[in-house]
Amino acid sequence: MDEANSYHVVIASDKVRRIFDSLKIRSWTASPIKYVYEIQDEPKYVGYITMDRLPKFKTITGEFKFEAERLHRYGYKAKPGKFLKKYDPKLSDEIISTFSTKYGVDPNKSQLKDFYITTDVEHGYHEDNYKWDRSLGGTLWSSCMREDRYNSLMGFYVKIGVQLLVLDQGDGICGRALLWEGLKVKGSGLTINFMDRIYTIDVNDEELFKLWAEKHNYWYKKHQSWNFKQMFMSPTHEVHAPLTMTYGVPELDSGSSYPYLDTMSYYIVEQGILSNSPETDNETRWEFTGTDGSYDLIEVPKVYSEYLGRSIVESDAVWSERYDSSLLLEDSVKDIHDDWIPKENTITLLNGELAEVNDPVIGLSKRLGGYIMIDAPDVTFSEADDDWVLLNDTIEDFFGHWILEENSIKLYIKEYDCTITLHKNELKSSNIMKAVTQKLANEQEIKDKQLYLTSKEESND
Repeated sequence: MDEANSYHVVIASDKVRRIFDSLKIRSWTASPIKYVYEIQDEPKYVGYITMDRLPKFKTITGEFKFEAERLHRYGYKAKPGKFLKKYDPKLSDEIISTFSTKYGVDPNKSQLKDFYITTDVEHGYHEDNYKWDRSLGGTLWSSCMREDRYNSLMGFYVKIGVQLLVLDQGDGICGRALLWEGLKVKGSGLTINFMDRIYTIDVNDEELFKLWAEKHNYWYKKHQSWNFKQMFMSPTHEVHAPLTMTYGVPELDSGSSYPYLDTMSYYIVEQGILSNSPETDNETRWEFTGTDGSYDLIEVPKVYSEYLGRSIVESDAVWSERYDSSLLLEDSVKDIHDDWIPKENTITLLNGELAEVNDPVIGLSKRLGGYIMIDAPDVTFSEADDDWVLLNDTIEDFFGHWILEENSIKLYIKEYDCTITLHKNELKSSNIMKAVTQKLANEQEIKDKQLYLTSKEESND
C-alpha cells in the first residue's frame, strides 16, 4: 500500500470541515495533504501539512503532535482555491470557486447578526439607502429597480405577501434578497420557502446570504442572475433542476404597473399564480421581465366550441363538418369520411375504420357480428333475414328479394311442373300459391309474346 494512503486526512479547522460538509467534499485518503488547520493571524489562508512533512510532527512515542510552533515552522499556507486544488485535483472549478467564496467570509459576519427581514420593500430597494461603494464586484448598484422612479412598484410585493431580507452593517444597505414563503414545487407535492436572487455590494457577501438561507431552511438560486430560473440549491446544499415553482396571488389588475421579477416572472392568468416557468397548459400569461413597469401579455388564441359549449385553445382545436363545431383534437378522431368526430360518439367498424354512431351509411350486421358500411357495393339488406349481409352470401328469391342462400329453399311443384325459390321462413301455402300463380302467369306471358311474334312474322310474309 502507498504510504500516503495509509493516513487519513485530519481536518483540524472547523471552518474547513463545515464547508467540506456543505459542498459534500470527501475526506480523501489519497490526498497529499494530511493535516488542515486555520492560521489565526492570516484568516485568508488555509494552513496544511503534506505527507512529506508529517515526520516533523512525530514524537519518539510514535504519536503526532501539531503544536503551534511546529506548524509555523514546517506548515504550508495557501489561498483557499490553491489549497483545494492540491487537496483533490479532480474537484470541479465550480466547487473550488464556491469553497473560496465560503472561506473568504469574515468569521464575525458568519454570525449573521447584520440581517433583518422587512415588509418595507420600498426602503430596501431604493438606492438612497445603499452603502456607497461600487468597487467590490457586487450587483446591488446595477439593479434595475433601485431608482426612485420605480420605487412605487414595490408595493406589489406587499400585496402578495413577499418580504425582503436585508444585510446592513451600519453604514447602509449592502445586500438584499426577496423571501417567498409557501411555494409549491410542481409534480412533487413539496412546499418550500425560497430566497430569490441575491444582490450585494461585496460579491463575497453572497455567501452570507446562502449561509442565512441554509440556517433558516430556505432554498436559493444556484446562480445569482436573471436567468437559470429553474436551478436551485436546497438548504442541505443539494442541486435541484429543473424545478417549476408556483405561488398563489390575488387577481392582478391588467391596467397596473409591475416590477421586474428575476425568478417568479410569469403570471398564469387562469390559475392566479406566479411561476418561474413560462410553460403553461395553453393559458394566458403575463411576463414581468420589463424594467419600465410594463409586462408582456402572451395571449393564447382561442375558438368557441358549440359542441363543448366553451372556448378552447385554437392550436388544440379541429373542425368537424358533421357537428359544425370546433372540437378538442385530443378528444377527437377522423371518421370514414375523413371528418373529425368526438371519440365518445365513435363506433369501430369491422374493417377497423371509425364512424359516428348516427352515421346513415353504417349498419349493424348480426350475421357478421359488427358494424359495416351499408352503401358498399358488396352489401345488401335482406328483409326476410332482417339483417345487413354480404351480397355473395345471398340469392334472389322468386319475388326478386335478396335472401341468405343458407336460408333459401327450392320447391318443385309437380302439378304445375315448376320450381320456385323462397326463404325458409316464408313457406306459407299462400306464398307458394302466389309464387306458382306468378310463375305460370309469367310463362303464359312469354308464350303469348312468342305467339304474337310468330303471327306477326307470318303476316309479313
